[in-house]
Amino acid sequence: MIAAEGKTKARQHHAEHLKEPSDALVEILRTYNRADMAIIESILSANGIEHTVAGGNIYYSPMKVLVRADHVGAAYELVKKLKLSYSLIGSDSR
Repeated sequence: MIAAEGKTKARQHHAEHLKEPSDALVEILRTYNRADMAIIESILSANGIEHTVAGGNIYYSPMKVLVRADHVGAAYELVKKLKLSYSLIGSDSR
């Protein structure tokens, strides 16, 4: 029971922390290819861009890369020239 309480408090703290506009997560791309995802995550990490991967739990569910709103432009610039199997999200606005 203590472990469950700790997880609940951590989620609440994380949710409160994300209320700030710069901490909002924005999807920048999605892919079904795990090799592409490994490359993308490596590039983002090497450049200090915090990111999260969501989805990809079942075969037909794409993996989605989410970054903080204030890092969207930098993340997009890093991955837009790669020749991989991903789909950029909202590239016309960046």
